[in-house]
Amino acid sequence: MSSLPDFLIATTPPSLTCIACGILVIQYIRFPKKNLGFSLIAILAVSDLIYASNTLVSIFNPPQSLMKITLAIMLFSIYFSIAWASAIAFLVYQSLADKNFDSKKQFIRVLIAVFLTACLCSA
Repeated sequence: MSSLPDFLIATTPPSLTCIACGILVIQYIRFPKKNLGFSLIAILAVSDLIYASNTLVSIFNPPQSLMKITLAIMLFSIYFSIAWASAIAFLVYQSLADKNFDSKKQFIRVLIAVFLTACLCSA
């Protein structure tokens, strides 16, 4: 970074994202009744927390040996977030359209599918 304003511009958004997502994850852990909606958002928050943390690490010029790792983590979290946001829309639609919707079963299936998709896309 060439100056302090450039550094602040680069670090402020991922820092705020880490704080917001961290608060969401902590609230999810502390919340006694975990419903489907809160679980969907918590998983998206974890993915965004990983992305923002990785962005902060990459701003501070990690050594060359870590560059491939940070790139893989960044790609995985991007693909996972995009796919998971689509999965949220699908699960919400299914829960509204189908009266016999088994949310827990579908949630686990979709989570596994999104995880595997993100792994394959980021490989």
